[in-house]
Amino acid sequence: MRNILPIILLSLLSMTSFFVQSKPKFICPVNPSYDITVTPQTVLITQQDKNIIIYPNGQIWVNGNHLAKLSSKDQVMAQKYQSYLRTRLPQLEKEANGHLIDLKNHFDSVIANRLESNTYLSNELNALFDKLIILFHKSISTKNNTTKFNHNEYNLLRSNGEKIVKDTFFSLIGSSIKNMDLFKNYRNLKAIANQEWRKKKQKLKDFDQTLCQDFTFIEERNNEFFTQVP
Repeated sequence: MRNILPIILLSLLSMTSFFVQSKPKFICPVNPSYDITVTPQTVLITQQDKNIIIYPNGQIWVNGNHLAKLSSKDQVMAQKYQSYLRTRLPQLEKEANGHLIDLKNHFDSVIANRLESNTYLSNELNALFDKLIILFHKSISTKNNTTKFNHNEYNLLRSNGEKIVKDTFFSLIGSSIKNMDLFKNYRNLKAIANQEWRKKKQKLKDFDQTLCQDFTFIEERNNEFFTQVP
């Protein structure tokens, strides 16, 4: 995974020359390679043609076969791991949503105060964040007490997020040209981005590193399970 939140949450600020030129320096070295489905009954971990089901008591099934020779130590580790996934994945989803909503509300307020309540720009901002929220939920989502993590969608957050922001950027440019206020919007938005980014960047960088730590741990633990089972 490469800089998910600074790219997805802050693409609005740092992706093109329309905003701030600096880019996040932190790069997570891990790209998840497993899909995870958490239900009240089981935790399902899949990779290609192999799947592992972990029950709350630590029992493990591999491709439909019960792993009967599991040691007590490994069973306790499996029990703790499935409990961790049940708690942590929904937490990460909730925290990411919170950051997106906070950033949206913050910039919506700033634009309203400093750009004379520019309705079009505010609407574009709202539409942008709605799309980013939908995008993030393609990688982690919770419905009907079931949390799903899709590693392919998660690893594509960067490129897909950039495309969404580029489309919004060109829409804003087109509207500015049409209304003869391109340079006014350019100067004002660039100033807002520079000033407001400083207020938010550390919190978002911290969360980006938290995401990296969690998914590094998850990837390492999944690798351990898949190398130990037949």
